[in-house]
Amino acid sequence: MDQRQKLGARIKELRLKRGLTQQRLGDLCELSYKYLGNVERARENPTFDALLKIASGLGIEPWELLVFEHTDKDPAALRKELNVLLKDADLSSLQAAVKILRALSN
Repeated sequence: MDQRQKLGARIKELRLKRGLTQQRLGDLCELSYKYLGNVERARENPTFDALLKIASGLGIEPWELLVFEHTDKDPAALRKELNVLLKDADLSSLQAAVKILRALSN
């Protein structure tokens, strides 16, 4: 999945999480629902201004549109990300991470 596809998937994920249709999000951010659909399917490359409008319509900060590392399906990449996140963690943070991971695995 390329970066444009990840962006489109992220916008769709956030839209659905808020219970919005493409039409409703289009109304909120003053963009065509057809354009939004094409962005979600990576057929359109949104401008910076469009991204600002989409973020506003979703009620989020613009940078949140670009947080899509969690969508990675490659176990090796996910393990690498966990290692990076935990590399410099103090004891308290490591203990909390272990508790969270144990809770998720149950």
